[in-house]
This record gives sequence, C-alpha cells and structure tokens, in this order.
Amino acid sequence: MSLADFNARKGTSTADMQDNMSFRWVYLEEVNDEKLSNIIYYFDKAGTQPLYEMIFTYQDESVRDKEAMELLGPPNNKDKWRLEKDPYTIIAWKFKNKLVMAALIPNTEWWNEEH
Repeated sequence: MSLADFNARKGTSTADMQDNMSFRWVYLEEVNDEKLSNIIYYFDKAGTQPLYEMIFTYQDESVRDKEAMELLGPPNNKDKWRLEKDPYTIIAWKFKNKLVMAALIPNTEWWNEEH
C-alpha cells in the first residue's frame, strides 16, 4: 500500500505524519483497547512511498506473545519469523512489548538490511 492509498483509506495526510527521518514517513495510530495501545506505520519517502513496516504496541509482553502465536505461529527463523508472501517476503520479530512486521520491498530500509 502506498502512502497516498493509506491517506485515502484512513483520511490522513502527510501533515499527520512525523517527518523526523530523511528516508521515511511515520504515522502513529492510537488504538487503546485491552490488547493494543497503538500501531506505528513506516512509509518510504522515495518512489511510490510504500508502507514497509508496521509496529504493533501491546499492553504487555504476554499479550504480545499470545497474539504473535495466533497470528504467526512459532518463529521459523531462530527467534523471528520469515513469511514468503506474494509479492514480498515479510519478516517479523518481537521487541519489548511490540510485534514488528516489515516487508522486504526493494530499496526500503529492511530490504537493504536483509540483502
């Protein structure tokens, strides 16, 4: 999904994005339910500005672990997940009370790290 598609779907604009990095736009969506407190979206600033990473912030690590197991199953790449999805590979990992999911899209942050 591109930044333009996201803005159209969510009713947001680039004015709603944090612009603290030279290579990405960041949008924070507050959720505040019994499991999830927010979702952070990362969009590349170049080209079509694809959504390449989502960070799900849970109320605590035990909730995060339960949700990760239901969504992804057990890790299949050491303590991480690697999912071959068309058109992009998805990698996921846990960090503190967060579940991070990133698409390996050419020329984005994690593509460069993984290749």
